[in-house]
Order: sequence, then structure tokens, then C-alpha cells
Amino acid sequence: MHVDTRLKNKAYAASQYSSTLTVSRIELVEALENAGDSVFTVTFCKRVNQKDIVANFQALDKIPSSKTELNKIAKVLLAGTERTMVGYLDSTEPNMGRSKVVDLEVSAGKHQLRLVDHRTVKELILQDVRYVLKG
Repeated sequence: MHVDTRLKNKAYAASQYSSTLTVSRIELVEALENAGDSVFTVTFCKRVNQKDIVANFQALDKIPSSKTELNKIAKVLLAGTERTMVGYLDSTEPNMGRSKVVDLEVSAGKHQLRLVDHRTVKELILQDVRYVLKG
């Protein structure tokens, strides 16, 4: 069986890459916005919600009294949890907005659209290239 070279050169897996680029946030977001209909893997921080904050407070033995310790806790609470998702782009908001991504790891028939905040994207694997945020 003969495989068309053009097709073979354009077939990419969402989690495989042969090169890594360390890029700025703008370059990382531009790569995501230009993904088209390609399947990719994106790592970002999920939005913080009330349930997460309550769980973190319940895990504390006591609330610290020093401002330094309170600032450390606040930073953790506001950071959100890291999430890695495999999907493809549905639509995007330019200029550091959000992208609607179809999550391919969610069963068909369930809500598959997820929002990815461009300000929290840390890594993207797209078309055989791994883009990693500087710093």
C-alpha cells in the first residue's frame, strides 16, 4: 500500500513532538490561535472556583497570623489547578482572551467545550512542535 508523502508529512499526534521551542506568552498564544483544525495538547491553569478555595482552607490546620504566610496561601488559592487537555480549536478571542476548545477526552454526547484562558497557558504541543513558556 502506498502512502501519499504529503499526507504522511502532515499527520501529527497530539502528544508527540520532535522539537521544543521556548517562547514568550504572545508566541505561545499565537500558535494556539493559529491551530486551525489540528488536534493538540494544551497545558493551562483552570479557573479558581469556590469549591477549590473551600477545600484548600479546610486542609489548613490553622490560619496563619503573619502577612508573609497569608500572602503565600493567597498566591496558591488564586493560581488555579493545572490541567492538560487534548482537543481542537472551536473558536478564539484575539488579544489574550480565551479559546473555546473541544475536549476530546470527554465522552461524546457530554459537554465537550472548554474555555482556555490565554493568560494561563503554559505549554502547547501542536504539529510536531512543543511550545514551552519562557520562565
